[in-house]
Amino acid sequence: MKLRFVFCWAILLCLTHTLARAGSINDTVWTKRLKSPISFITFSPKGNFIVVVSDTTTYLYDKNGTVINSKIPSPTGPMGSSNLQVFITQDEQRIIMQHDSVIQSYDVKTGELLRSFDVDTTLFRIAAISPNERYCLTLQSRSGGMFDSENGWKVWDMQTGKVLYSKDYQKEPDFDVVAPLQGNVLCQSNRIVVLEYRRYKNSSRTQFTTLVYDIETQQVTDTILNTQEGYSFNVSPDCNYFQFRTDRTDSGIVVNNLKTGKELYKVRCFGSTSSTIAFTPDEKYIAIGDPSAGTIKILNSITGELTWNAPGSVYGISFNNDYLMAMYLQEYLVLAKPKLSSTSVTGNDIIETDNVLYPNPNSGMVSYSITLDKPSTIINEVVSVSGEISFRNETPLLESGKQTITIPLDSVANGEYLLKVNAGTKSITYKLIINK
Repeated sequence: MKLRFVFCWAILLCLTHTLARAGSINDTVWTKRLKSPISFITFSPKGNFIVVVSDTTTYLYDKNGTVINSKIPSPTGPMGSSNLQVFITQDEQRIIMQHDSVIQSYDVKTGELLRSFDVDTTLFRIAAISPNERYCLTLQSRSGGMFDSENGWKVWDMQTGKVLYSKDYQKEPDFDVVAPLQGNVLCQSNRIVVLEYRRYKNSSRTQFTTLVYDIETQQVTDTILNTQEGYSFNVSPDCNYFQFRTDRTDSGIVVNNLKTGKELYKVRCFGSTSSTIAFTPDEKYIAIGDPSAGTIKILNSITGELTWNAPGSVYGISFNNDYLMAMYLQEYLVLAKPKLSSTSVTGNDIIETDNVLYPNPNSGMVSYSITLDKPSTIINEVVSVSGEISFRNETPLLESGKQTITIPLDSVANGEYLLKVNAGTKSITYKLIINK
């Protein structure tokens, strides 16, 4: 009897702790406990309902947390595909998903299967639906495995179910594997972005390249990133920003201006995936969930300034136009309304926009003081009003305590900038005015 009591008490404590963590998110609107784990979460295009994909069922929740449809199955994929998405049409009338090698469309209100067409048995996953809903981009594997020798992508006509354009990856001299990992259709609908994986022959070295293709010619029009490590990416709704996840502990998340190709900033985060990172529909903010660290952060998309954070191991994030944020947090579906401000102070992150720095016009040097809680390097970034990084450097490892940092800015043109200072968990942003 005593052992039974202790066992029941331990279960109760565990459940209480889990619920407390789910309810501890700042600005929570409501919390719903889920019956089974989910693999994908997204708001509908107009933000009227939330789509939650479980192991067997795709649930639709309204903004009050009520299930409005539970008749639609979950997507399935061949060859052990994971992280399968669903796609909602812009009029919010249909949900498109993959079932093995078949693309299916369901009615949002009734759950009825409206249309189905078999693509082919080489399908690995649906990567994206174009904004005009004309094209469907799929990643292919011809030999039954993601990293077998014959891989490629195809663009399908959503009306006829026919292949419009395709690219087969050919063997390359230096690599024994060339394969697409992830893809998306850009806003113009005639260009796609593909993350490609390459493994060198007789070596453990790898290469991850993110390329932009013209779908009609299958020719590369741009290279966004070329790194030795990389796992996933996100494109902002209006295709102005590109976020890429690496495996570096100092800069796990990299955000670029997709129009100019310039890097905007890096974020120290290495436990995220494409499903735990989301832009707001207006592209002003980006949310980054790091399940391994148990944190959720919302940053200014242009400057990288922290505007909101909370504890929690989140595995899916999505926003609507009203800044409502739907999250899959442990065993719970959580809807929050974050209070977002570009000048907020949260935890160890400090935004000092009232402090203005003026470099010495003769030497071009500027100095500031910072107190380090522990030994750390400091990364200094000068960011223009358009979000481009005009200057970046990193100090050697510095001792804890008060430090005075001097950086040379003689190469930076006159104008107003933000000076972003990152030291471990501490982040400070100064307004910087250069007038030589």
